[in-house]
Amino acid sequence: MIGPTNTAEATAAHEGSHVADREELVSVLTPAMSTDDWLNSKENITQYATEFRAYMVGAAVAQGRRESTYNADGYEYWNSGWKEAERDIRVRAGISTLLEKKYHVASDKPGPRIIEKKK
Repeated sequence: MIGPTNTAEATAAHEGSHVADREELVSVLTPAMSTDDWLNSKENITQYATEFRAYMVGAAVAQGRRESTYNADGYEYWNSGWKEAERDIRVRAGISTLLEKKYHVASDKPGPRIIEKKK
């Protein structure tokens, strides 16, 4: 998460969200499960899902810190000037744009899962 308005707290929260996603996955995996069970576990989320969650955490940190605006790589996904009724939609739209431009993932092309079978 690199950008001129990012804070150490938001970066730690963003990365912590990724750690939480992986901990959640590991918590449900057992040696008795097949490889397919591991791969198909609902906790084995996509790159889009884990990044979306992490950037939502960053937006919440920015809001909590009363940041006026917040972005990653120039893609704004928090602005205190947004009307209350529009904030959730605009945060989500900003994050979706960021993910498509930076990671080339979207809800309809979610990218790889946390665990994938080598080809």
